[in-house]
Amino acid sequence: MTPKKKPLPEAISIRQTAQLLDVHHTTVRRWIRCGFILAYRVGPQLVRIPRTEIVRMRKVRMPTIESDQPIYPVV
Repeated sequence: MTPKKKPLPEAISIRQTAQLLDVHHTTVRRWIRCGFILAYRVGPQLVRIPRTEIVRMRKVRMPTIESDQPIYPVV
């Protein structure tokens, strides 16, 4: 029997988002600043990204022609 995966919380950190999307956390911060990802502040320095944004970003990924590695649109 395979163990069940834990569901994502309602909102996750920038670093967790970067791990899930397989990009650097600086890239996620840049996407937030450009408005490509919706995020909100929970405290003076704490930023959270809704789970729906992770799902949306996973759908935005497009395969490259040269390889099987997915890429994100350049912002």
